[in-house]
Amino acid sequence: MEPGPLPAHLRAWAIFQHKAALEVHEALSDLEMPLEDLADDLGEEPNWLRRKLHGQAPADLGDIMAWVNRFGLSVLPRISSSRELLFDEMNWTP
Repeated sequence: MEPGPLPAHLRAWAIFQHKAALEVHEALSDLEMPLEDLADDLGEEPNWLRRKLHGQAPADLGDIMAWVNRFGLSVLPRISSSRELLFDEMNWTP
């Protein structure tokens, strides 16, 4: 039996994590900061952090708040409407 689609709230959380990870990647690039330095700052294994930032492992709210504490609120995704967290296969833009 194949799994069905994720419930809407889990898809919304995945999209939020994705947006947060994109902001962290942008902050790292802007600062010319290696991911390993961020992992060290956060006390996290670099490969595990890399997996979270690439969507290969889930990031929880604590992870996202650690990123916010490190880089400021700029890495917290700006969501102007809950509709931005709804997945529409026909109109998907990351």
